[in-house]
Order: sequence, then structure tokens, then C-alpha cells
Amino acid sequence: MSRPAPNEASSSTPPSLRPPTSALTALAKVVASVAPTSEEALHEAARLADRLRDELAQHHQAEENGDLYGRVPRRRPDLRPRLVRLIAEHAALRAGLHAAKAALAEAQTDEARTLAWTKTRLALARVKRHEAEEEEILLEAELDTQVRTSSSRSQRAG
Repeated sequence: MSRPAPNEASSSTPPSLRPPTSALTALAKVVASVAPTSEEALHEAARLADRLRDELAQHHQAEENGDLYGRVPRRRPDLRPRLVRLIAEHAALRAGLHAAKAALAEAQTDEARTLAWTKTRLALARVKRHEAEEEEILLEAELDTQVRTSSSRSQRAG
């Protein structure tokens, strides 16, 4: 199985737990490639920040009610503290995107636009780091399962 790209869920990750990559990627492209003084870029970044926030709300709900925060701690209790911390971050991540969107929408001066752009880049970096850590936890649990399954088969065969 090939490794997924950074911030991209593995093929075994249920679709409801995969991060909202379309809005995430689109917003990252806008803030990486355009100057914060462009009115069109500010409007597009605000729209995408809002879309990403909405998609994250659905994604976080699926995580909290599903596989990641249900099955993984039962199989790997040692991962529970990290998962508890990540759950606590969910609202803050969405709030950061909301603040970025508001700053982008209200920016009237070059200084305010630059500040809004930086808030947006910071919110995006936090979302990417969060999603990467969740993916790492899923892969740790998956690897543990695969190793146990392989060991079990080897013992039965031997």
C-alpha cells in the first residue's frame, strides 16, 4: 500500500473521517499564491475559510461519534490522552477559521489585510497540524493491528 500524501487520509480511513481536503487545499493555494492586497483574493479566502469551517464541523462530529474516538482508544488506550486533547482543539480550530474569515471580510487597509492574511495562514497551519496528528494516530493503531494479525498468523502457522 502506498503512503498517503501529507494530510491525506489512508485508503483504509472511512470517508466520514477523511479531512475536508478540497476546501483545505483551495484555501492553502489562495493564501500561498496571491498577495493579501487583492480584493478578489480576500473575498475568495473568506469564502473558503467559511466553507472549511463548515466542513470541519461535520468532519469533527463524525470523528467524535465514530471510529477515531471510539474504536481506537479501545484498541490502544495509550492513545487516549492525545485523542482527548485533539477533541478539545476542535472548537478552537473552527473559531480560528471564523476569526480569519471575519478579519478577511472586514479588512479595509493594507495593514488590516496583511493581518487578516496572517490570521488565515495561522488558522490553516493549525488545521493541517491537527489533521496530521489524527492521521498519525490512525496509522499507529492500524500498524498495531496489522502487526498483531501478522504475529497471530505466524504463530498459528508455526
